[in-house]
Order: sequence, then C-alpha cells, then structure tokens
Amino acid sequence: MREAHELRSGHVPGAVNVPLSRLSRELHRIPKDREVALICRSGHRSVQAARILKKAGYARLWNVRGGMIAWNRRLHSKRSR
Repeated sequence: MREAHELRSGHVPGAVNVPLSRLSRELHRIPKDREVALICRSGHRSVQAARILKKAGYARLWNVRGGMIAWNRRLHSKRSR
C-alpha cells in the first residue's frame, strides 16, 4: 500500500507492493483465492485498501496493525535480545 519512494526505508521480504494510489487499477495483481496481508507505513492506508478490496470481492484480508512502523519496531526488538 506504500508508494515506491517509501520502500527505501524497508519492506516485508517477499511482499508485492501495490500503492494505494494505484490499487483500483491494479487489482489484477492481487489474488482473490489467497489470504492477503495489507501493510503501509502506519496502518491507516491499509485500512482504506481493505475497504476497496472488500468492495471488489476480496474476503481473506489481513491488516498489519501499526504498519511498517510496528513491523520494524518488533523486528529490531527481536534482534536486540
């Protein structure tokens, strides 16, 4: 759900990025028959994306609460243990 310039600050390994600004035009890149995890910087855009995808018929959606901020915080806390 993040814009291309945001990916430089990190991303989830193996993730396919579809920016929220292009989501409606790129639905074909997101499989309807699989679970889809949505992540943005802080969690707000991924909530918007989930609404768009639900309207388009997607059912198996997961919003990563807290976005990349929370993801990175948790990743760094595990490394420092």
